[in-house]
Amino acid sequence: MYSHISDEFMIIDDRIVKFRQAEEYDLPIIRNILGYYILNTTATWRYVVPDENIMKQWFEQHNKPSRPIIVAVVEDVVVGYASLSDFRNGEGYWPCAENSVYLSQEYCGYGIGYKMMEILLRIAEQTELEYIIAGIDADNKSSIGFHRKLGFIESGTINNIGNKFGRDLDLLFMIKKLNK
Repeated sequence: MYSHISDEFMIIDDRIVKFRQAEEYDLPIIRNILGYYILNTTATWRYVVPDENIMKQWFEQHNKPSRPIIVAVVEDVVVGYASLSDFRNGEGYWPCAENSVYLSQEYCGYGIGYKMMEILLRIAEQTELEYIIAGIDADNKSSIGFHRKLGFIESGTINNIGNKFGRDLDLLFMIKKLNK
């Protein structure tokens, strides 16, 4: 579906990082990467790592052009993934998608996440989507700066809407209007 992604690459520390559409066989490593963030951070407010069946359902929900999942690969090992997912249920939300970007810890800070988001945004520009929405823990300054650099603007905060690790959390929404 996104064959042109395979032309994308970057080099970090003499290693080639390639990008491609995710395949079902990538799900175990995607699950492991996500699991780190679930168990150790407030980047996601989930408490439990999804099982294999839930991951497969998630993967199947992305079988349309406006809901891609891409992976970053170093030496045939997936080191990160990024996706566009439904923002909300309901037909009226059709012009919106929510983004997610997660990397193995040893690959953070090299620009891989930024490159994956650039690819996702280019894909989104080719679809009916009009907006990409990021829901971010308001204390996650790194994610806020990352999204600002990509042209997202703050759209509002819901205070004390979440709780993880015994702390109340504020949800910041950032939005990017696609250039159509």
